[in-house]
Amino acid sequence: ARARVGAGVVLGPGAVVGSSVSVGAGTSVGPHTSLQHCSIGGGCTLHAGVRIGADGFGFVPGTPAGAEQSRESQRLERSVGSVLEGDVLPVKKPQRRRVVVGRDVEVGAGSCIDRGSWGG
Repeated sequence: ARARVGAGVVLGPGAVVGSSVSVGAGTSVGPHTSLQHCSIGGGCTLHAGVRIGADGFGFVPGTPAGAEQSRESQRLERSVGSVLEGDVLPVKKPQRRRVVVGRDVEVGAGSCIDRGSWGG
C-alpha cells in the first residue's frame, strides 16, 4: 500500500514515511523520525527520532529442543549454546498489527511505539 500525507504536513530532515502509512493534515514529523504500518491523525507533533510502527518485541513458547523447530528456534538454540533435550525455546511472534495515533497527539523525542501482535 502507498503512503498518504495530508495537506500542510511538515517532514523534518531525514524523516521516513514508509508504505502503509497515513499522516493527517497539519502534522509535524520531526527530524530522523520513521513511520511504518501506522496511521497518524491530523494536527499531531512527532518530535525528533520518534519510531512508530516498528516490529515489536514478542515471543511465545516454542517447541522442545531436539524436536522439529522453526528457523528462529534453531538460530536461538545456536546462540544460547547449551540447550538441554526437551527445553522449550521461545519463538518470535509475528507483529502484524498497526499503530493508530489519534488527532492532536504529541509524541516526545526518541519515543518508540511498536506495532502489536495480539488480537484478531
